[in-house]
Amino acid sequence: MRLTILGSGGMMPTKNRYPAAYLVEEGDTKLLLDCGHLTLARLIERDINMHDITAVGITHFHADHFSNLLPLMQALWVDDMILQKEHKRLTVFGPSTLEERFNKLREVMWPEPNESYGVEFVEGIVNRKVGSLVLDTFDVQHVPWFSSVGYKVSTGGLSLVYTGDLSGEQGKEFEDNVRGADLLLIEAGAVQPSKTHLTAEQAAQLAQRCSIKRVVLTHVRDDQAARVKAVIAKYPDLMTLAEDGMMVDV
Repeated sequence: MRLTILGSGGMMPTKNRYPAAYLVEEGDTKLLLDCGHLTLARLIERDINMHDITAVGITHFHADHFSNLLPLMQALWVDDMILQKEHKRLTVFGPSTLEERFNKLREVMWPEPNESYGVEFVEGIVNRKVGSLVLDTFDVQHVPWFSSVGYKVSTGGLSLVYTGDLSGEQGKEFEDNVRGADLLLIEAGAVQPSKTHLTAEQAAQLAQRCSIKRVVLTHVRDDQAARVKAVIAKYPDLMTLAEDGMMVDV
């Protein structure tokens, strides 16, 4: 598998860090994990054909993880119409209420009643084959007003786990889901322990408890990068800071 970091920042984009978006590739399979605002721009910059995306996985409903999903489908639909291509069916994974929330956005941003891109919404905890990959979702605690999920992507005995945003108050079931991952892509956006975000120190402790082989810390503001790098320096063989455009082979 190859992981490409399309966006490693938070809600406020900068020149260096766009909001959350990560592409996992294995052979012809392209799995997009999260689709924050500016994801389409990053796909274009990387010469990634949006029509080649096999599936999308959304961790939660904040704009820096979810807001480019509708523009992605609109762009695909319009492009197919212009090129007179048959619409492809896109599978979108995510937490419960995913389809309901997407349709609410449609009412405002895509009101044409006869236009619709083929999509299969798959909500909650699932185990599915996605092209050449196996995808498992699991519960993540982030904020109390909606559910969130993480993703474990596996192939050939190797696994990549992406948590999305999470609090520092995860339980044993969460740790069991990330345990032994070959690569853990995990946020480190909090400066101090928080009920909604994780610190770099907490990510390091989690990785050690769960025998993680390699950690990439993401969802970091530019003005916090030096602080996160100082923590990484204590674990140079374990942790790396995500940067937009970085590619990591698993």
